[in-house]
Amino acid sequence: MSSFVELEREPRNAVLLWPNAQAFTHYQSNERLVTRRKEALLYASAYLRRQIDYDPVKVFTRHMANDHFPMVDQILNDLLTKVKAVKTNLGEAYSIDRKVYSQILGLANKVQEELGKYLLIEGYAVPELPRWGSDRNISHWYLENELEILGTAFRTEVEQFFSLFDQVYNFKDARPRNEVLLSMGSGFKPNKSFLVTRPNSETEIMRMEDTARPLTSTPASRRHSSMYAHNEEGINCLKEGINAHVHDKLPTSRLRDVLINVGDRFSPENSAEPSEHSFSADRNSEKGGGDEEQIRRSFRRPPGPLEGDDPSSDDERGGPNKGSRRPPKIPNHNKLSYKRQNDVPSIQESHFDTKLKPESVPKWDGNTDTLVRWLTKVNDIASISKTVFTQLGRIVPRRFEGAAETWYWSLPDKFRRSAEVDWDTLRNVITDFYMNRKWLDQQKGKAIRAHYREPGYARETPSEYFIRKNELLNNAYSMEDSELIMEIMEGAPPNWNTILTMQLYATTVEFQRAVRYHEDTLMKLNPSNYTPRDRTRDYRANYTRDSNSYTPRTYLVGAYSGMAVPKYPKDDSNVTKKGLTPEEKGARPCRHCGSGKHWDQECKHAYKAERKARVNKIMASPEQSEAQEAYDNLYYSLSPSDDDEEEASDSGKEEEVI
Repeated sequence: MSSFVELEREPRNAVLLWPNAQAFTHYQSNERLVTRRKEALLYASAYLRRQIDYDPVKVFTRHMANDHFPMVDQILNDLLTKVKAVKTNLGEAYSIDRKVYSQILGLANKVQEELGKYLLIEGYAVPELPRWGSDRNISHWYLENELEILGTAFRTEVEQFFSLFDQVYNFKDARPRNEVLLSMGSGFKPNKSFLVTRPNSETEIMRMEDTARPLTSTPASRRHSSMYAHNEEGINCLKEGINAHVHDKLPTSRLRDVLINVGDRFSPENSAEPSEHSFSADRNSEKGGGDEEQIRRSFRRPPGPLEGDDPSSDDERGGPNKGSRRPPKIPNHNKLSYKRQNDVPSIQESHFDTKLKPESVPKWDGNTDTLVRWLTKVNDIASISKTVFTQLGRIVPRRFEGAAETWYWSLPDKFRRSAEVDWDTLRNVITDFYMNRKWLDQQKGKAIRAHYREPGYARETPSEYFIRKNELLNNAYSMEDSELIMEIMEGAPPNWNTILTMQLYATTVEFQRAVRYHEDTLMKLNPSNYTPRDRTRDYRANYTRDSNSYTPRTYLVGAYSGMAVPKYPKDDSNVTKKGLTPEEKGARPCRHCGSGKHWDQECKHAYKAERKARVNKIMASPEQSEAQEAYDNLYYSLSPSDDDEEEASDSGKEEEVI
């Protein structure tokens, strides 16, 4: 055992979040955690002087954990995470709960006594009860690293114990699996085993709503164990505890890319030399202190040989010397270095100063329409180095403004501290609040309805339309490139098909280049017959046209259903001085005379209708007001000509709304 001096008389309850506390089936797809489990069992076997098989076939499967042994699984979770803690001179020390330990041993003893005969009949040896440590004494205190190694070993032995009995006895139906035994005995009645019921836990361990971040008062410089709040496994476990469901149900590949765990690239397998990139406002890492102090090794073997062991045995095996607290280093030839020789500038030559400042982080005002792009930018900054990745957890909240700032600083102080561990944990909190089901449904609606030069985008270019529509579709749906191209063309004028042939483009990048290349031609195409195809009924209406009337269509900017016929004769001799006519801008013709050559404000009959407009504006419907506002915005967005200065002074007059 570790030699330390207890600084507290009374132990306190604590919760530890470490990855291998759960059943192997929960993390079997994570290669790094699988390797960590294997190493822990190797260290435990050497220390306990008994072989612990790390073969995953011999432990609980997902079916066994959920259907056959849910009670055992839950009690093991409680045993290894709900512990007693005490402060020592070497940091926090932990001990398992005696009551929980008694529960799991009581279940094992009952199974051994009642079902041992079935093992003997089938030719298996009855296993002994699982043991904690080397002497079954659970009163010892351990540093966190030691507790993880021994806890992983104990969980493995318990699961192997019950898995062996599961081969001869169906715990779900409470009956032996051997049909011969069933036919020979009359006392077997199908029933539900007492092990199938999952106990009611006082707290959901892996959610950790109130204790999301394990707290410790031990200074970083004196931590000898691997405090998981400050290393890779603890960070990942913390993320799962705060917001695992967000990452389990990501609907689109774009969101999966945005919400990927940036911290994974700084894992031990991908670790690199310390980066020189950091935020200049934070000097903790340069001084070697603070909570972000890096721990070089997350594993240490449990204390050296037991009393009475041969002190030379380690040397003969080529292992560490007696008393050494560090395992032999295992060379890793697969390390990926993020620091290349070409990245390091010479002192004599000119180079860019890559020192970051907090101002390098873009601001965000809580606008959910820009959230995905903002997250992408911050992800890019976080990938520079692990120091930057960690510091962003505290710097990003200081870059909030508007609604985002109001929301974040309304959160409880304890919750904010747990969220600011690093960028991944903070991002999980942000996306859990803003990127909910309602947000996704809204994005889907916007993506489907979006079309070229819709109200609010009257002056957009084809390239700008492509970018806007492409982002909306990627945020809301998972589509192949061919599907994206087809959807983008669905919102474009039909005559674009005469220029852009969809079958010729294999990727959206190629298609975007083509849109850019033909942009001038696409903008010159007459959009007068364009209407979004079967997308929104509000944008599809047809009206009867007679010889003296103008029948507006709702796809034209400023048009609305039930619009009155112009009262004055068409006057095409009056040509706008704004440079672009309503016809060229995709707007409705003048509502006074029906001419498409000038705007309402430029018509010679506009002044006559002014008095009536003031009366009818009060009676205008929301659709009419919205259409007129879009028309006015388009008109005033045009640059006035030199001869239009006099008319510009009258541009604020209220217009007729009928």
